[in-house]
Amino acid sequence: MFGRKRKASDFSAEIEAHIQHESERLGEQGLSEEEARAAARRSFGNVMQAEERFYESGRWLWWDHLRQDLRFGLRMLARNPGFTVTVVLTLALSIGANTAIFSIVNALLLKNLPYAHPECMGAIYARTTGSEPYDVRRNIDGEQWELLRDNVPSLLSAVSAMGTSGVNLQAGTQVQYLHAGRVSAHYFDVLALHPLLGRNFSEDEDRRHGPKTAILSYALWRTAFAANPNVLGHAVLLKGEPYTIIGVLSENATTPLNADVYIALQPSREGEGQGTNFAAITRLRDGASWHQADAEMNRAWFRSLRVEHFAKSNPGAHITYYSVPCKKVKPIFYNPRSWR
Repeated sequence: MFGRKRKASDFSAEIEAHIQHESERLGEQGLSEEEARAAARRSFGNVMQAEERFYESGRWLWWDHLRQDLRFGLRMLARNPGFTVTVVLTLALSIGANTAIFSIVNALLLKNLPYAHPECMGAIYARTTGSEPYDVRRNIDGEQWELLRDNVPSLLSAVSAMGTSGVNLQAGTQVQYLHAGRVSAHYFDVLALHPLLGRNFSEDEDRRHGPKTAILSYALWRTAFAANPNVLGHAVLLKGEPYTIIGVLSENATTPLNADVYIALQPSREGEGQGTNFAAITRLRDGASWHQADAEMNRAWFRSLRVEHFAKSNPGAHITYYSVPCKKVKPIFYNPRSWR
């Protein structure tokens, strides 16, 4: 590939020397100069074919072919600028679309979850039979949450609101607009996240009219509180209501909600708990199996109002709840901020 001219010329000179030597030998036998040279060339064979074989040996022909194709393609593009612009725009749009699609697929399906033992985390699905069968991921209501929490010992469970909400945080004289996520007790335990400072929400704080407490993200702790290590116990105002800081998440901690600050959800059967407004995540306890957990979950929810209402509204139909490990589905709960 390199130094092709020098080597080819050397080989051509060697062929010429060989033919000349043979011509001289034949001339000594009485042949004329033209007859001797013609006979020498016939004896040697096809000179052009020999030079081509030499050129092809030891060289990367695909490189030469590629170089020639590129030169030809560039010449054609230069002669047709309109066509060239169309090709470039088409390639740019195609590459951009494929990059965006791959980024989404990588985040949702290929990239591992940033949690310990993600194969032990699960999402809840519902499969129904009847005239309108479906098999989809389901959120739960307040009654189902209480039954899941108290009657499915194979799972460590938690729920959150469907998305974050915008709030004003006031710390001293500073006011900052940010995104708050409402989560139940054990939410960070299911995600296997341990606070850098302080602790997670307790079950008392997660009940109606419980103490108002907050856990800060690492970024908020750095920006709004200057990474003060004594921030625990400080009071802040969220939407004008006082909250006590009980924890700070670690720097690399991420959640499906991706909030700036977290407060206790305090779920109940009333209010939002009357509808399927709670997104559930679960973690399989040591020694338990998904089959065992699914059996416990269906027994716990068999007499729930929602299942009974479904049975009355769909005679002959049947609904079954089951878990899908997060190695197969990732716990992103409809929050655009979690795509950042």
